[in-house]
Amino acid sequence: MRRKPQIKISNSKKPFNKKVLFGILISFCAAAQVFFTIGTSALGAQISSFEEEVELLTKENRELEDKLISSTSLIQLRQKAEDLGFAKSTTTYYIEKGESYAMSAP
Repeated sequence: MRRKPQIKISNSKKPFNKKVLFGILISFCAAAQVFFTIGTSALGAQISSFEEEVELLTKENRELEDKLISSTSLIQLRQKAEDLGFAKSTTTYYIEKGESYAMSAP
């Protein structure tokens, strides 16, 4: 009797290599790290810009407060009043309750 020749069927797909999978995973992690680092540095630059703006606005606010205080001080107001022709009264008039204080017409 003749024997039938056995045909070996080989699986043409090789099992997935663990080293390849590990390499893909490491590459993905490295790409994600670069992406997040770029995003973080951009946000850091924006925060730095905002901090500079806050510092400038704080300085301007301080200057405006000083200007307001100096412009409303009593000495400044007295000098402005004198410049406009106002003078300190030399006589004081006291009016009794019920007394008329308007000048009568001639």
